[in-house]
Amino acid sequence: MTESKTVPLPLLSADLQAWLDKCVTAIIAFAAALRPLSMGQPENEVETVFICTLVWIAFFLWGIRFISACRISLANALPLSILGGFAILTVPGVMRVTHIPFAGVALDGIAYSGDGNMQAALDTAFVWFSDFALVIMVAAHFRDKARLRLLCSCVIAGFAAVAVYSLYQKCYGLSYFREYVLSDGNNISLAAGSGEMQQTLFRNRVESDRIYGPFSYPNALAGFLILLCPLLIGVIKQNGKGFLKIFAKIIFCISLLVFIYTGSKAGFLAAKVVECLILYLLADKKGWRVFLACSGYTALATTLCACVAAIAYKLSGSWITGAQTVFAALWLVELKLALRFINAEKGTIRKILPACNLILIAGLAAAVWLIAGWGIDNQESRLGKLHAVVRKNVDVRYNYWRAAFGMIETYPLRGVGLDNFGSRYTQFKPAEGWAVKKVHNHYLQLATDGGIPLLTFFVSFWFILIRTSLKQTDEEVDDNTQSAKMKKAKDKEESGVNGKQMKQAVLFALALFSFIYFMSLKGAFAGLSFEFFLHEVFAIPGKGSLRSITGSWLPAFIHGGVHLVILPATWAGAFYASCRMLDSINPRKLLYWLALCACGLLVHGIADFHPGIASISFFLWLIAGMIMAASDKCGIEYSLPRGAAWAMLLVFSVVVIWQLKARVTPHLANSIEIRSVDMDTDIVLSQSRDKLMKAASELEPRLSEIIALRPRDGSLYRLKIKLLGAEMSIPQGSSKASLELEQKYLEANSMAIACDPYFASGYANLADILLMMGKERKANTTQALAAIKLACALHPYKPIYFMKQGILLQTLGKKEEASQAFDKAKAINSIITDERSLLDEEELRQLDFFLGMHRK
Repeated sequence: MTESKTVPLPLLSADLQAWLDKCVTAIIAFAAALRPLSMGQPENEVETVFICTLVWIAFFLWGIRFISACRISLANALPLSILGGFAILTVPGVMRVTHIPFAGVALDGIAYSGDGNMQAALDTAFVWFSDFALVIMVAAHFRDKARLRLLCSCVIAGFAAVAVYSLYQKCYGLSYFREYVLSDGNNISLAAGSGEMQQTLFRNRVESDRIYGPFSYPNALAGFLILLCPLLIGVIKQNGKGFLKIFAKIIFCISLLVFIYTGSKAGFLAAKVVECLILYLLADKKGWRVFLACSGYTALATTLCACVAAIAYKLSGSWITGAQTVFAALWLVELKLALRFINAEKGTIRKILPACNLILIAGLAAAVWLIAGWGIDNQESRLGKLHAVVRKNVDVRYNYWRAAFGMIETYPLRGVGLDNFGSRYTQFKPAEGWAVKKVHNHYLQLATDGGIPLLTFFVSFWFILIRTSLKQTDEEVDDNTQSAKMKKAKDKEESGVNGKQMKQAVLFALALFSFIYFMSLKGAFAGLSFEFFLHEVFAIPGKGSLRSITGSWLPAFIHGGVHLVILPATWAGAFYASCRMLDSINPRKLLYWLALCACGLLVHGIADFHPGIASISFFLWLIAGMIMAASDKCGIEYSLPRGAAWAMLLVFSVVVIWQLKARVTPHLANSIEIRSVDMDTDIVLSQSRDKLMKAASELEPRLSEIIALRPRDGSLYRLKIKLLGAEMSIPQGSSKASLELEQKYLEANSMAIACDPYFASGYANLADILLMMGKERKANTTQALAAIKLACALHPYKPIYFMKQGILLQTLGKKEEASQAFDKAKAINSIITDERSLLDEEELRQLDFFLGMHRK
């Protein structure tokens, strides 16, 4: 006799539970659709925080719905437990920089409150915990097949919009903004903001032929395409007829062409690895011989495509219309022929296998030979120049990684703190290393940020997830059987009327909120806003006008048309097509392609992907949740007593509401206010001298209020320094006012250093400020010397710092030490390869003057 189990009644009515279900589905689908169209910028940007806010709201509603059902169901309990360990281990990464006292040499008068960039660690942790909430929610909530297909459709639609926008950028957008920037230098600050890093990124985008799409740099766009291309391939291969399949193939062709235009070398290698995996998984037979055949075919086909592309470049003289476009076209042909080759009879594979493997081995040997440069003596020859370019690219990454290994060796268990590699890089970099913020290796980034345990948990999570997914799909039944046909009919019935209504609702919400959302963005190039379109076409005051350049509003109208018409149409078309094509696909069939999506980016992470690219990070964890949702490994499910459910609901509500009130909502409000102040700073700095003082004095209190809310954010103090510096350029009415302004300037710079004690440029700026406050005061000169010595210690390969040190030593009468500093500046300038650190012509002339004076 079996004992029957009584299931407690739900805490909420069925209608309310259904309403919560729809809300959670719509919010997550909206976030997934919107995220790729926003900027892949730092974690404190408005776009990133906005998406995180949506995730936390959905998490709150889902938790209420989940607990009120009086049932606990943990999908894939083992991966979730490892993910929990990963989340716990992020805490030391924040504690490292927020609570551990500064371990370096300190300056008097500066109260260091942490051992690194504290705000960067907190912002990164905020995004990571939002992503963890996303994984848990998607894994549990989207187990329903109709919801999972809806989420896939939104992801594919956003992917299509990014591909189309990126192609527009290559064909027209880059030249549009290049003309805008070259017309007036002030337009850079108007488009990118007052931050030096944002302006540098914007200038690099405009001047480069490589495309960025809506991301911060081209390798990020390449990583995004690698991440989602397999999902689109899977949808095309499994289903679709007529126009729908043609539309999906067109989007895929565009994405492949855009991928080539990014010029990402690391992305290209990762894409070829993924291509080899796809061919192997699609092969009728498995085994090491088939895998070698796939590898050999990929190597042989790539070599042939590259040769033809090189000939096209020679004939056309253009990478764009010649080599890149031809290579993309040949790559499509190669993919078309690949499956036919791999599924050939065993005898055919045996005949071709040795030749393919020889090509593979020869290609690897040629790559090693070219990197090493054995026997390449003539550096002016074509081969010598090619070796120099290849070697330079390899050395740049190698120097980043050397510094990362140094940090891991020094801090193996807790790391240097989340997102603090850039802050500590100057201490560990070799002389030839370029300035950088990230490791450009996802795994080394994790190990440097949070230590080896954090890396171990991350790798374990993805290994278990991908291995389980591929193992499940190997056990799949044939779709031609009667049971599979019955399953298809049931799937269609499940997606019925409610599914269609949900799709329409999501589409309408996306169209409405996208318009409102992108209207508020700053910089149409960096984001996908209509700001430039409105300012140019309707002549809204406050911005420059392209009419003075082109004599016509047509360029701005075309640019606005892309955002108002082409992008929404692309999104809607891809959404509709993928919905129709996914209707009859079983979620288990998606497991192969979802697992390959993750594999692609994880391979790309060996040479590029890192947590700072928030858009890619979001989609990596979204794919993880979708894999777990599509899996049949349901984990543990059991009932909860109503009393326990009420208690859990109360605790959950209190915790999440506190998180929304104390962290999420203020973070969003602050990021919006920071962007507003940043834009207003540009306007203030563009004022005439007689108006600047009044405008700056009105803006300064707003900036002080934001700093009070984010006291650990050194970038805000740097913004304040810029504003105060503009005020100091205007003669003050009295010496007292001038002294007060200089003191505020000094305090702001000291606070910027206190927030980021490894900020070498801050110490150099501090030395300049101290000298500016009183050139005849010996005490100021002594303090300035101490500050510049710290800058030299933190960044020992910056010749300008040693040159300034020599000048200060000479002022204090220490001629021998000054001579040594000048000699070191000259020696460093001769060995470094980072152009941004080299002395300019005027500085070199000044250095030669001091050297000549000391030699006499």
